Amino acid sequence: MNRFVLISAIIALPFTLLAGALQTVTLDVHNMTCAVCPITVKKALERVPGVTDAKVDFDKKTASISFDPDKASLAALPKRLRTRAILPPSTSESGMGKVLLESVLACPVCGFAKHETMPTDACQFFYQCSNCKTLLRPKPGDCCVFCSYGSVKCPPMQDKNRNCCAAE
Repeated sequence: MNRFVLISAIIALPFTLLAGALQTVTLDVHNMTCAVCPITVKKALERVPGVTDAKVDFDKKTASISFDPDKASLAALPKRLRTRAILPPSTSESGMGKVLLESVLACPVCGFAKHETMPTDACQFFYQCSNCKTLLRPKPGDCCVFCSYGSVKCPPMQDKNRNCCAAE
C-alpha cells in the first residue's frame, strides 16, 4: 500500500508543478436582490473557463473568484455577470460613439477588484483601493488608472481616433 502511495505521488508531482498559480479577485455585485441571486451569480461564474472557485456573499454584495489567469481573464468575469443580467450594461452614446462606462479596477497590491463608473470628460489619475487603501497611479505610458488597472480602457481611449490626453 505504501509503495502505491509513493508511486502515485511521484507520478502526480510533475502535474502539480505545471499547474499555474491561481489568482483571486473580489468583485462588487450590487444588483443581487433575492436569495436566489447568489446561486445564479455563482453558477454563472463557475461556467467561465478557468474559474476554479466562486464564493458569493449576499449581505456584502460581493463575489470572490479564484481563477487561472492563463485560462480566464479578469474582463471575462464581469462580462459573464452582465450577460446574466446581474450587472447592468453600462454604455453611453456620446459624440465618441458607443463606449463602455463601467470597468473593474483590480488592485495590484491586494487583488481586490471593484466595479467603477469611468468619467467621460477627463482621465482619472489617482484611485485609492477601498480594501488596502493603496493609492494607484497610471503605469508609464498609460493615461489613467482605468487604462492601467481596469478591465476596460477609459472612454477616450476606446475611441481609436483620439488620444485621451490630447487637447481638442
